[in-house]
Amino acid sequence: MKLTSKNIKLALYILAAYLLIILFRGFNYASGDVVDVMSYARYLQDNQLYNFDFYIQNISKIIPNERYVFSFYFQKWEHGSGSCLLFFTAFFYLLFYSIYIR
Repeated sequence: MKLTSKNIKLALYILAAYLLIILFRGFNYASGDVVDVMSYARYLQDNQLYNFDFYIQNISKIIPNERYVFSFYFQKWEHGSGSCLLFFTAFFYLLFYSIYIR
């Protein structure tokens, strides 16, 4: 599909809607499932952490588990840069998918 003014307008509308949602709802980093994934990723880096954490100790008994793939991905980067990279990759994939595959 060619890049036309209609596609550019659609991309700008999607970006504007996204920014409005973040403006009114905010962006909550480290809430929800991310808390479990990040702590498990830190545990995969250093097994001495979270010795008395019931969740981490039980989830780490069976590998692979439902959190292992994301935690393994996040343990490679410090300070959330892995999550930012994943976020922007998914965002641009969905943006271009909505423009070109539609």
